[in-house]
Amino acid sequence: MAATLYEPAFAVLTKLFATNYRRAITVLTLFGGFASTVFWPFTQFLIDYYGWRDSLAILGLLNLGVCAPLHAWMLPANKGTGTARVTEHDVVQTSKNLRQALAEKSFYLLCAAFTANALVFSAMAVHMLPMLIDKGLSAFQAAAVGAMVGPMQVLGRLVEMFFGGRFKASLVAVLAMTMLPLSLVLFYFLGPVPAAFVAFAFLYGAGNGVMTIVRGTIPAHIYGPDHYGAVNGAMAMPVLLAKASGPLIAASIWTFAGSYSAVALILAAVAATSVASFIMVVSQVDRVGPR
Repeated sequence: MAATLYEPAFAVLTKLFATNYRRAITVLTLFGGFASTVFWPFTQFLIDYYGWRDSLAILGLLNLGVCAPLHAWMLPANKGTGTARVTEHDVVQTSKNLRQALAEKSFYLLCAAFTANALVFSAMAVHMLPMLIDKGLSAFQAAAVGAMVGPMQVLGRLVEMFFGGRFKASLVAVLAMTMLPLSLVLFYFLGPVPAAFVAFAFLYGAGNGVMTIVRGTIPAHIYGPDHYGAVNGAMAMPVLLAKASGPLIAASIWTFAGSYSAVALILAAVAATSVASFIMVVSQVDRVGPR
C-alpha cells in the first residue's frame, strides 16, 4: 500500500525529469486530484453490486492489469529524459546525499514544517464535517462545503501549473502553507452562513492541493535530485506518522476543551508553526522571491 503513495512516484519523476521535475510532479498531482472524485462513487457502485470483498479484488486487478502495464510501457529504462532548460532556481548545483542532508539544520526544520502541516490537514480531513455542523450548518450544508474542497485542490494545482513556474518553488511553498492557518482563523470567526464558508473551502482546498506539489518538489529544490528518494523518504516518515495521529490529536483537544472552536484555533497555531519553520529554512538557503 505504501508503494502506491505519492512519494515513490515523486522519486521516479525526479529521476526521469531531472531538469523539469517540478512540472512533472504538478501534472501528476493534477490528475491525481481526480482520483477520489472518480473512484469513491465507482467503488461504492462496486460494493453495492459485488460486496466489499469482490470490490477489493476488482480494484486490485485494475492495478495489476491496467496500472502496472502502463508503468512498464511508459516509463523509460534510462533516467534524465527531461528536456526543459535548467535554471539556478530549479535545481541546486550540487546534490546532497541523505547523510549530508541529515547534517544540516534545514533538514529538521523542513521536516518540522511538513509534519505540522500534514498533521493539521489530516485532522481536518476527519473532523471537518462535525466542525462545520458545530458552526450551525446542517448536515447537508456541511457536506456541500466539504465537497468544494476537492475542486479547490484541483484549482490550486492548475494555478500552480500555469503560473507557479514564474516564481521560485520556495515562495510558492510559503504562500501555500500560509493558506492553511488563514483558513482556520477564518473558520473560527465565521458564523452559520453557508455561503461564507466558500472562502474557507478555497483557502483550505487550494492550499492543500498545492502543498502536495510542495512536499514533492522542495526536497529536490533544496538538496538536489540525485539522492531525492532517500532524502524525501526520510522526510516522509514523520509526515506519515503525523497524518496517522492528527485525527486522534484533534479528538483529544475537542474532548478536553469541549469545543470545535478551540480545535480550530489550536490547529491554526500548529499550522502557523509550520509556516515559521519553513521560512527559517528559506532564510538559510536564501531562495525566496520571483525569478
